[in-house]
Amino acid sequence: MSLDTNNHYTSLNLNVDFLYAIKEGNTLRATAKVIREGKKIIHVECTIYDLEGTLLGKASSNLIVTNMQPTDGDFKVAN
Repeated sequence: MSLDTNNHYTSLNLNVDFLYAIKEGNTLRATAKVIREGKKIIHVECTIYDLEGTLLGKASSNLIVTNMQPTDGDFKVAN
């Protein structure tokens, strides 16, 4: 996921639902998407599945843009 922005975000809230246990070594598939993007706040959701398609967990968060700017060497999420 990429927010395609030159700003950092911080979470206003975070809700995580752990639906099933995950065994060490299992391969997972996570999908995240921006549900709504405003001028200052974005709402994002993430779902996590095993390879059989069982929903193992889900999360949602509201994030607010900060005044901090990324500098060289900062981690940037790729598409």
